Amino acid sequence: MKGRLIVLFLILLTAACASVEKPPPSAVSRMDAGKAESLLACIRKANEAMTPYKAIGRIGVDDDSGSWSVRAAWLGAPGGRFRVEAMGLAGQPFGKIICGPELCSFHFPEGGELRRRDTGRRSLGRLAGVDIDVDDLALLLGGGVPIADHDSVAAYRTLCGDPMLVLKKRFSGTVQHIRFSTDPIRVREVEMFTWQGTAYRAEILAVRSADERNMPSELQISDAEGHRLSVSVERCWADAAVPARAFSPELPGNTDTAP
Repeated sequence: MKGRLIVLFLILLTAACASVEKPPPSAVSRMDAGKAESLLACIRKANEAMTPYKAIGRIGVDDDSGSWSVRAAWLGAPGGRFRVEAMGLAGQPFGKIICGPELCSFHFPEGGELRRRDTGRRSLGRLAGVDIDVDDLALLLGGGVPIADHDSVAAYRTLCGDPMLVLKKRFSGTVQHIRFSTDPIRVREVEMFTWQGTAYRAEILAVRSADERNMPSELQISDAEGHRLSVSVERCWADAAVPARAFSPELPGNTDTAP
């Protein structure tokens, strides 16, 4: 009986703490609830308007094993579909990641042939150095913003005068920060949280217009350990003609299946 009372007390204490509104350190004032819902609605509208896209540029990774960068081409489409191909000096692809709604396939040369490894995992942590889901990366590169599962949203004015959204979930606390720049207003930073702290921070350093849609031309994603994934876009096309077979993993070569 005593143990049950202790558990009940801890649950009530956690709920009480989670209900206390604590502004983020960079906030100076809270904005009205209507502003928060308006900003979030704008993000949802932009996400829903995302069309298939194509881009060419460079991808760089800084992690515990060192630093490297490669020229690459990638395709993205709604529904978590994403494909990226690393290209050699002559422009020929030598490695691929192909993701559909449920399966990701990694294609890499080994022993003179192309091998394929399938996995149901959506995280690119082992390859990109930063634990970000392919769905989030595909959305960011397509000019959208991932939205964490949440129970409440609040808007704040930051020290530099820009608006900021704070998304929270009951018992979990803060799950996401979305920071905006103004004139014109656009998302400039997305920070995702777990119970351990920052999962990743995505900074949209520069944007360009492609078929009347703002697409990132410089994107940097980092985590609390200092690992970094950088994407520099040279050319991009929104509303591109991307066939469904582009996201099919069926390529010549051997296949290994991972859980």
